[in-house]
Amino acid sequence: MLAFDDVMQRAPEQRELEFAKLKLTEANRMRLQQMLMSDARVPELLQATASEACQRLGDDDELGQSLVGTNVGTFRLLALIGQGGSSVVFRAERAAGDGSQVVALKLLRTGLYSADAQRRFRREQAILAQLTHPNIASLIEGGVSEAGIPYIAMELVEGIPITQAANARSLSIEQRLALFCTLCRTIEAAHAALIVHRDLKPSNLLITNSGELKVLDFGIARLMDDDDSATRTHSVAFTPEYAAPEQYRTGSLTTAVDIYALGVLLGELLTGNRLTSKTRASSSVASNKNSQERSTPSGLPAPAELMRKLRGDLDSILTVALADEPGLRYRSANAFADDIERYLCARPVRAHPPSSWYRMRKFVVRHRVGFALTTILLLGIFAALGLAVWQGVKARHAADRAQAQAARADSMRDFMFNAFAETEPTVARKGPVTVIEVVDRAIKTANGDRAIDPRARAELLSRLGEIIGTQGDLARSGVLLANAHEQAAKTLGEDDPLVWDIARLQAVNQMQRGEYSVARNTIDALIARGPTMPLELQSKVLLDSAAIARRVRNSERALTDARKAVSSARLAKNSDLLLSALDELGAVLLTVDSFREAIEVFGEVLALDIARFGEQSSQAADAMSGLSRAYRQLEDFDRAEEYVRAAVAIDKVIYSGDHWIAASHLNALGMVLVAKRDFNEALQVEREALRINEATLGAEHPAVGAALQGIASVDIRLEDYADAVPLLRRSLALAVRTYGEHHWAVTFDRSDYGYALGMTGEYRSGIAQIDIAIADLQALADPDWNVLSKTLEKGIRLALEHSDWAGAALRIDQFAEVSAKATLQSDYWNGRADCLRGEIFLALGHATEAEVVLAECGSKLDSAKKPEAVFYASQPLLHSAAFSAIGDLPKARALATLGRQRLLHLSSPPSRLLKLEATLPR
Repeated sequence: MLAFDDVMQRAPEQRELEFAKLKLTEANRMRLQQMLMSDARVPELLQATASEACQRLGDDDELGQSLVGTNVGTFRLLALIGQGGSSVVFRAERAAGDGSQVVALKLLRTGLYSADAQRRFRREQAILAQLTHPNIASLIEGGVSEAGIPYIAMELVEGIPITQAANARSLSIEQRLALFCTLCRTIEAAHAALIVHRDLKPSNLLITNSGELKVLDFGIARLMDDDDSATRTHSVAFTPEYAAPEQYRTGSLTTAVDIYALGVLLGELLTGNRLTSKTRASSSVASNKNSQERSTPSGLPAPAELMRKLRGDLDSILTVALADEPGLRYRSANAFADDIERYLCARPVRAHPPSSWYRMRKFVVRHRVGFALTTILLLGIFAALGLAVWQGVKARHAADRAQAQAARADSMRDFMFNAFAETEPTVARKGPVTVIEVVDRAIKTANGDRAIDPRARAELLSRLGEIIGTQGDLARSGVLLANAHEQAAKTLGEDDPLVWDIARLQAVNQMQRGEYSVARNTIDALIARGPTMPLELQSKVLLDSAAIARRVRNSERALTDARKAVSSARLAKNSDLLLSALDELGAVLLTVDSFREAIEVFGEVLALDIARFGEQSSQAADAMSGLSRAYRQLEDFDRAEEYVRAAVAIDKVIYSGDHWIAASHLNALGMVLVAKRDFNEALQVEREALRINEATLGAEHPAVGAALQGIASVDIRLEDYADAVPLLRRSLALAVRTYGEHHWAVTFDRSDYGYALGMTGEYRSGIAQIDIAIADLQALADPDWNVLSKTLEKGIRLALEHSDWAGAALRIDQFAEVSAKATLQSDYWNGRADCLRGEIFLALGHATEAEVVLAECGSKLDSAKKPEAVFYASQPLLHSAAFSAIGDLPKARALATLGRQRLLHLSSPPSRLLKLEATLPR
């Protein structure tokens, strides 16, 4: 090879003379001649400019094969190994002493156009070549061809990706974690050398036939940067599924990007699924996909068992590793590995929120044998000491309990006779007795009869206060519960479980009135009592804690407490409590977009309800309604409709008259029908729900406001704005009275009211209401991007309808930013900002700009799984209008035809689209 280098460094006319001077054997002379001849036959690809060559490497995969047999630098390309988005990889060799060296040679799909860039490339590869580690494939050398194409020669590794290897070897969870720790230690060694990988993924992490881990392509992304300055752009396309959020932005990258990729990889190793934006906070949620779609990979337990094992510490570890902000992730790969090893040794992990109870539990797991022996010894001692005392007091306690239960039963019996005496036929009345009248009578009896057992009185007053709340009078319910709690605390003591339960009911009332911080303080004070609380009461408190967290959009707390409530209910073996806890868990899962797990939870609820109450029961109907909500969120509208219609059918069988539960199921059916754009039936269903709510709950109940809003939403879609305005005005008033002027739950009614008001001609008043709703949503610590996007869109649409082009233009940038965040949760928003921006450009007469953004919108629509129907039809119509304005009639006609075809599949299309369609060429 030294001879070849010496000859090649000479000018062409001097090479023959230099060749003649060399003292070579005949075999080596022939070999050198062949090498020189091969070098002279430079393929067309390598004769091109760097930009041309890179373009052709990306466009024509056959060109990679055509390079086999040619030389790049000192290497001869032997075979094409593979191709990717950033490089073409060959098996290559070069002479080394008396033998040859076989390498993996990468031709990078990028060009280095300047001498400075080429110098930097060589400097960087020299630094990387010094990175030596037994688990890192060594970088042998790098260079730049005469055409400006950079190449890299690396150690040739034969193996399979780490995820495939784990499955092929049937590795258990513990074995996968041990392998992952080795990977983390390897990455840390590179980080210590100030080298970041920036493209960690299974194809770069191979397991050899001997079981050795090898990390490939270390620093390749760095070599391919166009510039090293703060304003650099990346010419290499990183792998999106494993990329950290900061990799989508300009600016310097740190070791935190590798920590994030390691987190994604760990989730894939533990679940068999690559974590997505909806499951990255929970490996146990991701593992649940297996129960719906496929079995778990070889070596991992069944889905239910896998979810149980991953829940807790491993979920917490992944949450830290996958934090959106780099500063919140593990500070190093070593720290990541340390936490994994703590988990494997049953020690407290740093990612888990610290608590004494958690650390004690870990201590017991680590020392289970010694702890068990000590516990048995202590129990024996206490049993011996307590046996005599227990026998002495057993009879007395039994007598006391029997006497107390008898007194309580007598009090309850007498109370029921007195409270309901007014309903007897001998009492003259103008009409049938109402629930409120019976409860008022009962409260008066409970407070006036001093003979009632104190415990019975406290329990009765708390339940009666709860009933008042269900009838819609939350303020009076709060007063009654406060009085019941005060009386119970005085007569029974602050540490009585009944006093705690009444306090819990107070927290529920506070939550219903929108006093979330007060409710949180009440519940947290109860949670602090911990193990001293009966197991069933613990589950109820946790269930209510989850409900509070769900309403203030604290999803993490809601999910944690709901799962704990379910676990406590299972331990208590209380089927009623378990059903309530599962219902709440299902509701929480819907709010965090874990729709598949929600279906599993509601499915369990339905099975339990049918086993206990039968198929024709209100409980089964409620579970079916929950399943309908989950399937509707998954946009499986047919199954959603199937379940909710089954619930409505059950209601007709079990309720002889009107019932508010039937109204709630009708409202759920109406939402499915709206999603399917069956507006006429939806309107009938929502009106029936309103009638039932008013008849059973009264005109001022919050459920009436929801029914009013349901009718109005259909009216808006049918463009009956004059009908919608009074309904929404009344609904808004009820929401404000229930939750307060600026509560997030009020924004739904306010934004719809503002839109409908504006569409009736009162533009300024309407847009003012929408702006108030936007401000209230932005003030939330954790805004709902979907709701905020819809509210902003209403403002833009209202401005466009009233020719307020400037007002629409002022709002579009904010909408684009917010809807981009909402796009991470749903395809609904994909490209919607481009569509609106194109409509604004058209209105302003900027047809060329409109065409550009509408074309981009069309590309995004093509990548969406289920684009929203109206949006799907409007894009080609607007695009056609842009081409018409430009003067390109053939394209305008083609797009108009496409838009008209999509309109045919759209039930009740908006009039604005029909008007637009009429102006387009045919």
